[in-house]
Amino acid sequence: MAKYILQICKNPALAKEMGAKGRAHIQKNYEQKEQIRKLHRLAEKAIQRIN
Repeated sequence: MAKYILQICKNPALAKEMGAKGRAHIQKNYEQKEQIRKLHRLAEKAIQRIN
């Protein structure tokens, strides 16, 4: 793991690219509105199974 950390430290362009991709992933998959939508769909499915 230390090898990869050093690789990132020595390559600012790689660090920037990885940071941007990581941020995009978090925004896409963990945005509050998206989490609310997922929970809403899950609740709707649970209600449909009850009925």
